[in-house]
Amino acid sequence: MGIKIFPSANAVGGATQKVLKEINLAGWMMPGARNYVVSGFNLPSQVEGSTLPITAGVAVIAGYCVVTDAPINLQMPQPTMNNNTYAIYLCLTRDGIGLATGATASYSTTGPPAGDYIKLGTVREAVGGYNYGDNTAPNAPWPSLVDVMRPGSIYYSTRFDSVYGFAETGTAVCTERHVELTTAAQSGASSTLRKECPATTHFDTSRPYFIRMGIGYDSYSAVTGYAGIGTPASKQFVGISYRDGYIYGAHGDGTSLVETAELSTSGAGNTTANKEIIITVAGGVCRWQVTQGSACEATSNLPIYLGDDAIFYAEVKTTDANARKMYISHWAVLQVA
Repeated sequence: MGIKIFPSANAVGGATQKVLKEINLAGWMMPGARNYVVSGFNLPSQVEGSTLPITAGVAVIAGYCVVTDAPINLQMPQPTMNNNTYAIYLCLTRDGIGLATGATASYSTTGPPAGDYIKLGTVREAVGGYNYGDNTAPNAPWPSLVDVMRPGSIYYSTRFDSVYGFAETGTAVCTERHVELTTAAQSGASSTLRKECPATTHFDTSRPYFIRMGIGYDSYSAVTGYAGIGTPASKQFVGISYRDGYIYGAHGDGTSLVETAELSTSGAGNTTANKEIIITVAGGVCRWQVTQGSACEATSNLPIYLGDDAIFYAEVKTTDANARKMYISHWAVLQVA
């Protein structure tokens, strides 16, 4: 594993790490003082055995640019049946006078390590290995308030104190925790909720944007659903689809609406909308991450426009003669100029 750190009085990665080269300057001068991942350092969604491969990447920790040019193979404890969840960290190491000497990966079930670090995410023990790898590391400095308020930026967020101002079909009821969409008790019945962008707001699908949602369903069988931006009907859509207990990434470019591989089963406790889904679209790549589920990417069939101007769209449909429910606890969409 080759680790390079800039700036480095200890020449971590070679003597050139003391030199202000373009590649060093580019990583070092990225705005923001917090620790974040520039690229890479992804955890696997599933791995057999006790060796956890972390992809090569670039990160900023305590003002240092940390680069690995090969995967980090982190040796984990032999998996047991205890179903423990381990937090995975990338830690900066220092010498006796505080100068950087390298970077190492570590794991913990009790709390973060001492010193400067980034929490890359979590993994959970499984039979014969680890699964549900979940990347949580920040991937860019938070934008300033000035950036967020510029024309061309979008920040839409709701926890559904009400559904006033939403277009709805079927039944939509707000509770203390979430909004419930309920279908009629007949095959083919659906319930939808939609919010359009104002006419003065322009959503540019060619620029990076981010979606976050918390969802759940009742029950797992004989039910389908969608949640995302745009609409499935227009096929200009990025979000998730749900079918009989399984969640998939869904994306369309106006011609085709397609699904990714399975992201997650619904699991227990869906009435609390306990599935946290984060979607990132940047550089022609759409990436889905679900808590206690897999990560998945797509590079094709991404929307060119915001279908039907919908900054929020949710739909649940029953395929038998019983009512079905969809729960949505929170929703956020961000695009910064």
